[in-house]
Amino acid sequence: MDTNGVDDSELYQSCLRVAYLAYLTSPKLLAQSYAPPRPDSPGRSSRPISRHDAWTSALSSISDTFNVKDPKSLRFPKELIKVLGAKIERIARGADPSYSDILLRSTIGAFYGDYTADSFQRQIKDERKIETLILRFVTTAQNVLKKRSKGDEWKGQLNQQVGQFVNIIRECLRSRECKHAPPELISRLDAYSSKLIMPTNDHHETASSPSTSHQTLDATSGNVREMPMVQTVGRIFRIDSSQLQRDITEVKRICTERAAVGDMKALINAISQGASFPGTRTDFPSENAYVQWKQAEIATLGQLMLTMVKFHPDLVQSEESAHRSSVLSPLSPISSSLPSPLNKNGSLSGRPNSMAPSDSDHSYVFIPQDPKSYYRRLLDISLDLDIELIQSLGPDDEVSLQILSKAHVELLTECAIRWRITPPFRVTSFFDAISLRYMRGECPLIECVGEALTNVEKITNEWEYNRWPVQDRRYLFSSLSETFDSLLRRIFGIFKSQENVSVEEVDGLLELLSKIQGNLVFQEDILDYRARLEELKEGIGLVAMHHYSEQSGELFSTALNQVVPFFILLDWIKKTTKTLDKRFPKPILEAVDMPSIFLEKVSPLFLKDLDAAKSTFLSTADPSQGGVNDADIVDLYKGVLELASLHDAFCPNSPLPLDLTAWFEPFIRRWLDQTDAKTEGWVISAIKADQFVGEGQDQNSSSIVDLLDSCKSAIEFLQKLEWPDKYQNALYFTALSKTISKSMELYCFKIEELFMGEMFPRDAEAEASDVNRPGAWLTKARAIYQSDRKIETFQFTPQSCVKLNNIQAARNILDKMYSSMDADNVSAVVRSHRPAIAQKPEASRFLFTVKVIMGEGVAKEDGSTKVDPFLTLSDERGKRVAKTRTLYETNCPKWEETFDIPVQGSLWLAASIWHRNLVDEHEMLGRAYVCLDSRQFGNFLPQDLWFDLDTTGRIFMRISMEGEQDDIQFYFGKAFRSLKRAESDMVRNIVDKFSPIIHQYISLSNLKALLKTVTAFYNPLSKFDVEKARANVFDLYQKQFGSGSEIPPTEDEMREAALAKRGPAPKPMSDAEIEAAIGPVFEVLDAGLEVLKSSLSPEAWVLVTSKIWKEVLSTIESLLIPPLSDAPAEMKALDEKEVDIVFKLAQVPYELFQRWWYAITTSPSAAFSLCFSGDGIPIEDLQSSRFQRLLSIRLYYDQHADDLMEECVRLLTSTLVSKQATRTKSVINSRNIGTIKERKREKRAKKNEQSSGNVEIILRILRMRPGTQDFIQQQLRILHLQSATKSTSKTGAKSNARTGAANKGR
Repeated sequence: MDTNGVDDSELYQSCLRVAYLAYLTSPKLLAQSYAPPRPDSPGRSSRPISRHDAWTSALSSISDTFNVKDPKSLRFPKELIKVLGAKIERIARGADPSYSDILLRSTIGAFYGDYTADSFQRQIKDERKIETLILRFVTTAQNVLKKRSKGDEWKGQLNQQVGQFVNIIRECLRSRECKHAPPELISRLDAYSSKLIMPTNDHHETASSPSTSHQTLDATSGNVREMPMVQTVGRIFRIDSSQLQRDITEVKRICTERAAVGDMKALINAISQGASFPGTRTDFPSENAYVQWKQAEIATLGQLMLTMVKFHPDLVQSEESAHRSSVLSPLSPISSSLPSPLNKNGSLSGRPNSMAPSDSDHSYVFIPQDPKSYYRRLLDISLDLDIELIQSLGPDDEVSLQILSKAHVELLTECAIRWRITPPFRVTSFFDAISLRYMRGECPLIECVGEALTNVEKITNEWEYNRWPVQDRRYLFSSLSETFDSLLRRIFGIFKSQENVSVEEVDGLLELLSKIQGNLVFQEDILDYRARLEELKEGIGLVAMHHYSEQSGELFSTALNQVVPFFILLDWIKKTTKTLDKRFPKPILEAVDMPSIFLEKVSPLFLKDLDAAKSTFLSTADPSQGGVNDADIVDLYKGVLELASLHDAFCPNSPLPLDLTAWFEPFIRRWLDQTDAKTEGWVISAIKADQFVGEGQDQNSSSIVDLLDSCKSAIEFLQKLEWPDKYQNALYFTALSKTISKSMELYCFKIEELFMGEMFPRDAEAEASDVNRPGAWLTKARAIYQSDRKIETFQFTPQSCVKLNNIQAARNILDKMYSSMDADNVSAVVRSHRPAIAQKPEASRFLFTVKVIMGEGVAKEDGSTKVDPFLTLSDERGKRVAKTRTLYETNCPKWEETFDIPVQGSLWLAASIWHRNLVDEHEMLGRAYVCLDSRQFGNFLPQDLWFDLDTTGRIFMRISMEGEQDDIQFYFGKAFRSLKRAESDMVRNIVDKFSPIIHQYISLSNLKALLKTVTAFYNPLSKFDVEKARANVFDLYQKQFGSGSEIPPTEDEMREAALAKRGPAPKPMSDAEIEAAIGPVFEVLDAGLEVLKSSLSPEAWVLVTSKIWKEVLSTIESLLIPPLSDAPAEMKALDEKEVDIVFKLAQVPYELFQRWWYAITTSPSAAFSLCFSGDGIPIEDLQSSRFQRLLSIRLYYDQHADDLMEECVRLLTSTLVSKQATRTKSVINSRNIGTIKERKREKRAKKNEQSSGNVEIILRILRMRPGTQDFIQQQLRILHLQSATKSTSKTGAKSNARTGAANKGR
């Protein structure tokens, strides 16, 4: 006996009776029992059935059979359309052996064409009426049979084919695919099929003929082998065939059609009288529901009775006593007791029949005392057997989601019909049974539970929830509620145990939960829905915290490095979150978000542990002691940032309790300080490992690459952080740029120091005696000046060239770093966010740029005419802050060297000029004092200042100031300026090596020698053939522009042609004579530049050769005019012949350069070229402003002093009107290569537009004219005022100019 009080032996007897009744009423048996005797059968009377009667029987009762008040109850399932289509297609093709008749296949083939028509498909999908299918088949069959039959033969064939077609429909409805066929529809189809098999009785056979019953009994053999459903009962209850046969023999005495009709009559009476079974008004939620059920129940029972009566007219008799006697007859031969639950042999003997109805409480033959409990027990046994069978199947075998086999479904359906089990109870029982087995792990697929719930929803098409019996509705809610809780527990168990469950199973769980939650009965009857979900949330949160505590406790107790556990915990949190998000992509029931709950509970615990370890991390950077190194900072920060991002995505309404940027900010500051401290080590290590061997196109070596790679690594470190606070991120990059600027400064100092050691080498003997100083080479050059010995060419080394290449390569790499750091945007962010803080001028830091331009009147106390001066700048404590190079044999040294001096408040500098001695101490020639005061230079504009020495002479300086800024652009500007200063100093030292030969051959003494004789004192070297050079240039020009092209005249040639119109001039010296005179210059250049050309980068090569060309121009210019000063000049003006020779000295090499470059620069392959070796100076560098200024000297050189003063006033007036003093050469304007080039373009454009250069030329010429000193002093004051103010009004400029013009006659 099961938990519901159902005895399995009684259940077996009830099922056996129903199965036997199903056998008695099966269409196949009825056809055999009531088939007319064959004409040749002896001893049997036959009466041919009228074909007309057969035909009309096929159509007359369709409307009666399928006419009900509620058409929905007889609508066939939508799956039938597909199943029936496939079935008749197989029959038409001859693939179904059960229907092999040729004539039937022809009819089925014709019907298949009509069936698959779109219009008919739409009709049956909308209506889903079984009579529509039958009537269409009748029409098709009639047309086919009429064509193939004679006379009225087709009518009998029609009746037979319609019966076969109805049987096809019944088979399809009982298939697995049609899971939700209404039992009432199947019952009515069975009744209609019976009508087609047996014709209606005529006047030759009386309805009450006793022979009918006898004929029926004779037709039933009683062999269980012919009873499929009886065999199914035997298998379910494990009864062997022999015992089953004996039990059937006993059952046959009471289980007759008459007893079945009696049960149905009793049911109808019970319903009419309001008996407790099968239902009363109290069993239904409303009167309307009860009335609808009552009408449908009576109609169904009547239809079942009508079906049986049509086969057995004698069943209409009303002898109640006969029914009672058959019902109440003793059944002792078949009564038995089943073991628990059944005996292995299935014996039913030994126990009285407990199902025998009594007059008072139970009087049914086929209906047990508690039909619902019996039905549920039968369902449980059937499910267990089928599940056991499924578990024995292979992995590739197909399993139906209904679980139940076809035979079990037929038995359950038959029992439900005979026991009057309502459809709601049937589907609810199946759902409850499947759910229970899934939760116990017996049902392998959760889809089976979902399918069972779908059956519940589908039954509402015929049975709305408001019509369900009250107990059935409560049963459904109870089952749904228990399944709902079980599913929640299953989900909680998955989370708690962290078992590896497939995504498909989780999806099935969530889908089933959603279906239950969407069920109308569940929604209406649930009272604690929210409480259940909150309980689930709380449980998940507690489990999440428990899991974290277990993980962290184990890690912190065993880890040697305290930072490692945090990486492991971060990885665990992220992986768990992703797994939960994958398993539960949507919140459960739109309320329980698993990854959100997990993160909401775990993230604060992780951050709490991280905050507790902060002091340990900051105390040391040694990972072995629990500290955090640089790599750990990045990884830990990015991991925590990713955790924060996950938390914000899943928990937008629950912010993290820790400010991540504030927490990690001390670590970033510490890293910045450590990086700044490593700067000197970077520089020293990079230089120490460098062999200074040029590599690549730019010919730079490894040290600059290594150094800047270290800087790049630091930049990448900050970039990888992806710091969310833009202002803090900008401050970090600003601090790093300061470190980079510092490293560039130090690198330039170290490289320049090595470079100077190579430029001024000390031999072994000098090192030992420590007598000679680094200027020995230039001292030797000074001695050569005073003798006739030939100057030896300085031997440059490739290593020196590579050092210059490194400086230039650093500028290019630094410019890329500027872009990669997005420095402009960083600077803008800092300026927009940094609060304005008022500072006193004396508390601010400023950067002064001091350019030592020249000295004038520098001499010894003993009156020596020539000295070897250098200048030093020292602060108030005597510490030297700057030093110029030494110039030789001059009283007016032109250093033109620039120094940057940071000052806070104000600073006094001592500018001391020294005479260099080789052995003794250097001799001071004079000293001046310079005050660098921010208040004096508050306009931030450059000022040209003269400072008188305390002895004789004075110093000319240009001083400017700008505020030191904590700005990335400022720091990059300082770095670029350091590189530029180093580059300029190194190039200047290279040019200084060529200066002695340039000064020797382009000198007044050489000029006088040229005037004494036209004979060349120098035979051209074999390396320098002027005519050959001219020929090479001409050939290059011809190749470029064609053989018939002429070389166009230069600007100088056109200018000479204009001057020639003025009148005859003295016959000049020939070009060959002048070229022979300056030939040694090019010989030295060729020898010295050979190493430079092969070792310098293209950019450095052009820079060096351009500076050499500039030196040549400066030397030639010094032959014509004295330097700019307001003091009288000792230099006398040259006569016309001397001037011609000087300009020849400038014009001859220039013409050769110019013609060569005019041809080569028109070719796309033009690059850097030198005139004699094929590589040289670009044309724009040849035609520099200095060269243009040199040419302008000729225009003013012979003019009268009054004309020159008038022209000077005019030019100065126009300059003052248009010019505004601006600060362009600031640190900020030198922050990258782009701003440097832009400043150069602006400077070049201003030089082209303004005439200040010509004013200077005129003033220098006027120094050689008597009576012009006052005018020169006044004009210099105007120029000084111009540079000291931002702008000068037009009126003031004209007034000063007129004042100067009034004094020109003095």
